[in-house]
Amino acid sequence: MFLPTEADGASIGSAPHASDSRARGYTGYPGHDRQGEAPGDSRRSELVGQWGCGVKLHELRPAEGAVKRRKRVGRGIAAGQGKTAGRGTKGQNARSGGGVRPYFEGGQLPLVRKLPFARGVGFRDPWRVQFTPVNLERLAVFQEGTDVTPETLVEAGIIKSADELVVVLGRGELKHALRVKAHRFSNSACAKIEAVGGVVEELPWQRGGYRTR
Repeated sequence: MFLPTEADGASIGSAPHASDSRARGYTGYPGHDRQGEAPGDSRRSELVGQWGCGVKLHELRPAEGAVKRRKRVGRGIAAGQGKTAGRGTKGQNARSGGGVRPYFEGGQLPLVRKLPFARGVGFRDPWRVQFTPVNLERLAVFQEGTDVTPETLVEAGIIKSADELVVVLGRGELKHALRVKAHRFSNSACAKIEAVGGVVEELPWQRGGYRTR
């Protein structure tokens, strides 16, 4: 064991000289640890490199778990998916292009054929004629003597397009006379409009649906 003496220039029990401490990697102040990177600097630099303004193109990578390696089958028994490659031994499902269609259930009656059904449900008539209903109570926004047409109904926000076929129905009451032009009228609507001195005028329209209209 080596003990310093007075001849070595160091007194027993005294602290090492600051220059000697710095030479051995210590700071000159008591209580300071070895010099080096401050705690958290490595993590901070990693985050800046990954998300901050210092990111580079070669550092871009997908999120962890977003990309999964493809399972390589038929590469030897050591891999766990060799030989039969997870398909079992022979049979229809082991062949190239084998397997059955989703509908097939081994020859028994498939589930979709067991379910009840109604004939005609889901049929879409290409020649149908669709009318937009407008009740009398909605015509109260018009002033007396106004000509109510599909165009004025669009301006009032009652229907969306002037090309729609409009049918006037009798719900509600009409307080003043109007000249109503529509493609169809119910009997009660005609009676209420004419009862207050209004006029009903039926616009021409062609049957045949959206294909011929």
